[in-house]
Amino acid sequence: MLATPFSPALSHYGKMITNELNVGAKVKFLLGAGNIDACIKSMNVTMGYDKWQLRADGQLNIAVNGLKAPTYQESGKDLNKPDMRNQIDYDGIDLDSFGTGFGLGFDLGATYDRHKFVPGLTLSAALTDLGFISWKHNVNAATHGTAFTFEWFQNIALDSDQPDYEQNKLNQQLEDM
Repeated sequence: MLATPFSPALSHYGKMITNELNVGAKVKFLLGAGNIDACIKSMNVTMGYDKWQLRADGQLNIAVNGLKAPTYQESGKDLNKPDMRNQIDYDGIDLDSFGTGFGLGFDLGATYDRHKFVPGLTLSAALTDLGFISWKHNVNAATHGTAFTFEWFQNIALDSDQPDYEQNKLNQQLEDM
């Protein structure tokens, strides 16, 4: 899981219970920029000279405000393979705003001064970052072992000494997809 929380402290409190025991707490407001949770059960990538194939079984859950990840059908693309209608149209992915999660966090702590028994000894304990973030604007995707085949690669040039290097280098062919 990847999250980017912003957490200014709302309030903090400390209290001496006895001469030896001190306890404290802090409350924080959390603002999350995004959350990504991926679970890949299996993945097999076969890379050949003229085609690449990816077969994966997994799930992806992304929570980012303003993320648009349309399928080919939602983008209105004219498809020559009807079974591709539910696949993500990577050209249509867009992000138009920021911030999607809100929550609260808590820090709790205590110190116990044992200098009467051992000079300079203080025992301490803390629980930090207890809390939650509630995410909105989720996008869920799953593959169930479906194979994706990429057949656009032709005469991939790996060395600048090869003929037609500029139009056949890998990053140019990826860009042309």
